[in-house]
Amino acid sequence: ARLPLPWFAAVIAFTGGVLFVFLLRPASLNPAKDLGLTPKNRTTGPVLLPLTEASRLGQICSPERTPSAFWQPTHGQVERFERALREGPRPDLQRSIRQYLGLVVDARSVLCINAGPAERHWDDPWKTQAIVVEDGGRAYWRALFDPTTDQLVGFNSNGSP
Repeated sequence: ARLPLPWFAAVIAFTGGVLFVFLLRPASLNPAKDLGLTPKNRTTGPVLLPLTEASRLGQICSPERTPSAFWQPTHGQVERFERALREGPRPDLQRSIRQYLGLVVDARSVLCINAGPAERHWDDPWKTQAIVVEDGGRAYWRALFDPTTDQLVGFNSNGSP
């Protein structure tokens, strides 16, 4: 079996024609991650953010135009949004945390997704609080979706990796 790194082999003794080999490794802060295990409670989403997070998420989803109102999308609207994303700029949604909220921008109701790499946010309260990251490269991204036309109407990321 192939062992995940970092593993170190140490020969302890050679006695009576028997070689004893022990596998040792340094202590880890996240042994489940080192072994490739993911606890069942660590799902990636999608989540509908509470409206109490609207102003924080609205600022990053629509930085050029301030949303005039916020609304809670339906699960069906989110499913259609994710279908459009899989066909468009971000096919690998399963490795991302995905936060959704409805915005009204220029009298148009749109859905916003705020997304980032799941492995960086397992311990954050991302299911109830907007994740706002100033850097992080293209791993952090947002998109806007018009639920009346089922079209993506905006996409941006935090820049180059």
